[in-house]
Amino acid sequence: MTYRFLYFFLLVFVLQSCDWFNKTPVEPQPTVTLPQFDTTPLVFPLQRGIVDEASGIADSRNIPGNVWMHQDGGNLAAIYLFSSEGVFKKRINLPLQNRDWEDMAIGPGPEAGKNYIYIGEIGDNATVHNEYFIYRFLEPINAETVPTQIDNIKFVYGDGKKYNAETLLLDPLTKDLYVITKGVFTEKIFMLKYPQSTSQTNTAEFMGTTQQFILTAGEISADGQQILLKTYDTVLYWKLRTDESIVQALGRLRDISAPYIREVQGEAICFPANGKGYFTVSERAEQNVDIPLYFYRER
Repeated sequence: MTYRFLYFFLLVFVLQSCDWFNKTPVEPQPTVTLPQFDTTPLVFPLQRGIVDEASGIADSRNIPGNVWMHQDGGNLAAIYLFSSEGVFKKRINLPLQNRDWEDMAIGPGPEAGKNYIYIGEIGDNATVHNEYFIYRFLEPINAETVPTQIDNIKFVYGDGKKYNAETLLLDPLTKDLYVITKGVFTEKIFMLKYPQSTSQTNTAEFMGTTQQFILTAGEISADGQQILLKTYDTVLYWKLRTDESIVQALGRLRDISAPYIREVQGEAICFPANGKGYFTVSERAEQNVDIPLYFYRER
């Protein structure tokens, strides 16, 4: 590794760690009331050996008081149910391949009044894959329910390029899906408009960019009014303004750099169903450390 190459990546790390792009507001402050979150989270230890490479988390709608998780690529194609205090409940195996699962969303889908889990097969560190996938299925109604129908939303990017991505967002008001790339300095936002085809390859439409970079996870709250994006070092929060779209919000400065204790390799975040606070969980990254489930309460 040359010194110039090392210097470049050191610069990227420092800028990300200090939230450099978000320190100086360049536009008016929002007129909406913004939440305040506890700076010290609730900490719930997780048993080792069950989910050591968590890359997605979602708060259960059908089994309140619990969260779903999945692991990164190369692990079992499964979802894991934990209590919101970190107690392991159940693993549900899925008839899929976990090539590089990177994020999870939960919310409405094709059948009205039903809750769906979405899993983003969107990781591509070497940018070699020709197609990407989002798996969608009805959320289990209890820990013993195994999904019997899994929709495969296959897609390519509208600009014809290949991207590594770790952020999947579901807009619960429109059921549109957003994939945000993971790169350096400027991330691209792509949209899969509802209804997404499950029989043909979808084309993800380029919608714009966000000022954040090296994004590892994100979520839109159940009421569609709040957005979280996560990097390895920061949690960024937006609250939609009047008549503001998801893309417009993400194109401006964040409203809050929310509290966050840096995790070993934090790649998962979600709101609780009521939108008041947020959970985070990390991969162990082959380190001999205990990985907890964190919850940052809204005051």
